[in-house]
Amino acid sequence: PWYDNTLFVLTSDHTNMSYYPEYQTDLGVFASPIIFFDPSGELFEPGVVDAVAQQIDIMPTIMGLLGYEKPYLAFGIDALHTPAEETWAFSYLNGIYQLVQDDMLLQYDGSEVKGLYDIDDDVLLKHNLADDSEYAEEREQMLRLLQAIIQQYMERMTTDKLLAD
Repeated sequence: PWYDNTLFVLTSDHTNMSYYPEYQTDLGVFASPIIFFDPSGELFEPGVVDAVAQQIDIMPTIMGLLGYEKPYLAFGIDALHTPAEETWAFSYLNGIYQLVQDDMLLQYDGSEVKGLYDIDDDVLLKHNLADDSEYAEEREQMLRLLQAIIQQYMERMTTDKLLAD
């Protein structure tokens, strides 16, 4: 009887497809599915959302599905109600912060941009566009966003302010 009243969230902690080269890259090691399943069909239309998502989006997505409107703190977004162009994901690997936004990956070591890749056209991350002037504006916008995320996270962690203000 509880089945139709349950929202199932299925995910993994990392990819298991490391046999394929695209899952062996700095970005690919973070590839992981997130599936929201509502057996009742009342919460949302079944389908695929073509947007960037990460595990920290699970809680804000559930809060959105519940219609929760009180303040809360989350570093993720509501993956089912945020326009695809406003989604992003970040990670940290071997001293490098990574930000995925749209079809771009920015890599930053805390001091300088180390990489910028068009992940739609360069899934194996072979063509670093960080110094390409054609991407200067996008690089700077992504860098500002990543620096803001890092600053907000570090400030809240070190001052024990992980609750909504």
